[in-house]
Amino acid sequence: MDISFLLQDIINYENVALNTSTDKELIELFEEGRTIARSHEKQLTDLLKQEGIPLPDGPQAKPLSEPNAIPTGAKFTDKELANALAINIAYVATLCAQASIQSLRSDIGLMFFKFLAEKTMFGTKVKTTMHKRGWLKLPPLIYNLV
Repeated sequence: MDISFLLQDIINYENVALNTSTDKELIELFEEGRTIARSHEKQLTDLLKQEGIPLPDGPQAKPLSEPNAIPTGAKFTDKELANALAINIAYVATLCAQASIQSLRSDIGLMFFKFLAEKTMFGTKVKTTMHKRGWLKLPPLIYNLV
Protein backbone atom coordinates (compact mmCIF):
# COMPACT_ATOMS: atom_id res chain seq x y z
CA MET A 1 0.00 0.00 0.00
CA ASP A 2 1.34 3.41 -0.93
CA ILE A 3 1.32 5.43 2.30
CA SER A 4 1.09 8.79 0.50
CA PHE A 5 -2.10 7.57 -1.23
CA LEU A 6 -3.41 6.35 2.15
CA LEU A 7 -2.74 9.76 3.67
CA GLN A 8 -4.70 11.41 0.86
CA ASP A 9 -7.63 9.11 1.65
CA ILE A 10 -7.37 9.98 5.35
CA ILE A 11 -7.33 13.70 4.55
CA ASN A 12 -10.46 13.18 2.44
CA TYR A 13 -12.13 11.27 5.30
CA GLU A 14 -11.25 14.06 7.71
CA ASN A 15 -12.79 16.60 5.31
CA VAL A 16 -15.98 14.52 5.18
CA ALA A 17 -16.02 14.33 8.98
CA LEU A 18 -15.61 18.11 9.19
CA ASN A 19 -18.60 18.43 6.84
CA THR A 20 -20.63 16.08 9.04
CA SER A 21 -19.99 16.93 12.69
CA THR A 22 -21.13 19.98 14.65
CA ASP A 23 -19.25 18.98 17.83
CA LYS A 24 -16.59 21.67 18.44
CA GLU A 25 -14.16 19.35 20.26
CA LEU A 26 -14.40 16.69 17.57
CA ILE A 27 -14.00 19.28 14.82
CA GLU A 28 -10.78 20.49 16.50
CA LEU A 29 -9.46 16.91 16.57
CA PHE A 30 -10.25 16.39 12.89
CA GLU A 31 -8.64 19.70 11.96
CA GLU A 32 -5.49 18.77 13.89
CA GLY A 33 -5.49 15.30 12.35
CA ARG A 34 -5.86 16.78 8.88
CA THR A 35 -2.97 19.19 9.53
CA ILE A 36 -0.73 16.31 10.63
CA ALA A 37 -1.75 14.15 7.66
CA ARG A 38 -1.16 17.03 5.23
CA SER A 39 2.30 17.61 6.69
CA HIS A 40 3.19 13.92 6.38
CA GLU A 41 1.74 13.70 2.88
CA LYS A 42 3.75 16.76 1.76
CA GLN A 43 6.99 15.36 3.17
CA LEU A 44 6.40 12.03 1.43
CA THR A 45 5.42 13.69 -1.85
CA ASP A 46 8.53 15.89 -1.74
CA LEU A 47 10.70 12.83 -1.09
CA LEU A 48 9.12 10.86 -3.94
CA LYS A 49 9.58 13.78 -6.33
CA GLN A 50 13.18 14.25 -5.20
CA GLU A 51 13.89 10.57 -5.83
CA GLY A 52 12.19 10.65 -9.24
CA ILE A 53 9.38 8.30 -8.25
CA PRO A 54 6.10 8.96 -10.09
CA LEU A 55 3.21 10.01 -7.88
CA PRO A 56 -0.10 8.16 -7.97
CA ASP A 57 -3.29 10.04 -8.77
CA GLY A 58 -4.95 10.96 -5.51
CA PRO A 59 -8.62 10.80 -4.62
CA GLN A 60 -10.87 13.66 -5.64
CA ALA A 61 -11.29 16.33 -2.95
CA LYS A 62 -14.66 16.54 -1.25
CA PRO A 63 -16.63 19.80 -1.45
CA LEU A 64 -17.68 21.69 1.67
CA SER A 65 -21.18 21.04 2.93
CA GLU A 66 -23.41 22.12 5.79
CA PRO A 67 -23.55 19.46 8.56
CA ASN A 68 -27.16 20.26 9.47
CA ALA A 69 -28.27 19.80 5.84
CA ILE A 70 -27.40 16.09 5.99
CA PRO A 71 -30.27 13.94 7.30
CA THR A 72 -29.50 12.24 10.61
CA GLY A 73 -29.83 8.72 9.22
CA ALA A 74 -27.51 9.48 6.29
CA LYS A 75 -24.48 10.63 8.29
CA PHE A 76 -22.17 9.09 10.84
CA THR A 77 -22.62 9.96 14.51
CA ASP A 78 -19.87 11.80 16.37
CA LYS A 79 -19.02 8.57 18.21
CA GLU A 80 -18.64 6.71 14.89
CA LEU A 81 -16.50 9.51 13.46
CA ALA A 82 -14.24 9.52 16.53
CA ASN A 83 -13.82 5.74 16.45
CA ALA A 84 -12.94 5.82 12.74
CA LEU A 85 -10.36 8.53 13.50
CA ALA A 86 -8.83 6.29 16.18
CA ILE A 87 -8.72 3.36 13.73
CA ASN A 88 -6.99 5.52 11.11
CA ILE A 89 -4.41 6.65 13.67
CA ALA A 90 -3.71 3.07 14.76
CA TYR A 91 -3.38 1.84 11.17
CA VAL A 92 -1.07 4.64 10.04
CA ALA A 93 1.02 4.32 13.21
CA THR A 94 1.49 0.62 12.47
CA LEU A 95 2.55 1.39 8.89
CA CYS A 96 4.96 4.07 10.10
CA ALA A 97 6.53 1.68 12.62
CA GLN A 98 6.99 -0.98 9.93
CA ALA A 99 8.44 1.53 7.46
CA SER A 100 10.80 2.91 10.10
CA ILE A 101 12.11 -0.53 11.02
CA GLN A 102 12.30 -1.92 7.49
CA SER A 103 13.85 1.14 5.84
CA LEU A 104 17.36 0.61 4.54
CA ARG A 105 18.03 4.35 4.50
CA SER A 106 18.37 5.88 7.93
CA ASP A 107 16.98 9.27 6.80
CA ILE A 108 13.75 7.65 5.64
CA GLY A 109 13.58 5.46 8.74
CA LEU A 110 13.90 8.56 10.92
CA MET A 111 11.23 10.37 8.90
CA PHE A 112 8.76 7.53 9.51
CA PHE A 113 9.78 7.36 13.18
CA LYS A 114 8.97 11.10 13.45
CA PHE A 115 5.59 10.42 11.80
CA LEU A 116 5.00 7.62 14.32
CA ALA A 117 5.81 9.90 17.27
CA GLU A 118 3.45 12.60 15.98
CA LYS A 119 0.63 10.09 15.38
CA THR A 120 1.19 8.57 18.86
CA MET A 121 0.93 11.96 20.57
CA PHE A 122 -2.17 12.82 18.55
CA GLY A 123 -3.66 9.38 19.26
CA THR A 124 -3.25 9.97 23.00
CA LYS A 125 -5.18 13.22 22.69
CA VAL A 126 -7.94 11.50 20.68
CA LYS A 127 -8.17 8.63 23.17
CA THR A 128 -8.39 11.03 26.12
CA THR A 129 -11.22 12.94 24.43
CA MET A 130 -13.03 9.74 23.48
CA HIS A 131 -12.77 8.41 27.04
CA LYS A 132 -14.04 11.70 28.47
CA ARG A 133 -17.01 11.74 26.07
CA GLY A 134 -17.90 8.04 26.53
CA TRP A 135 -16.99 7.20 22.92
CA LEU A 136 -14.16 4.79 23.62
CA LYS A 137 -15.06 1.24 22.64
CA LEU A 138 -13.86 -1.09 25.37
CA PRO A 139 -13.44 -4.85 25.06
CA PRO A 140 -15.74 -7.04 27.14
CA LEU A 141 -14.62 -7.80 30.69
CA ILE A 142 -12.97 -11.17 31.28
CA TYR A 143 -13.83 -12.93 34.50
CA ASN A 144 -11.49 -15.53 35.95
CA LEU A 145 -13.73 -18.43 36.88
CA VAL A 146 -10.98 -20.63 38.32
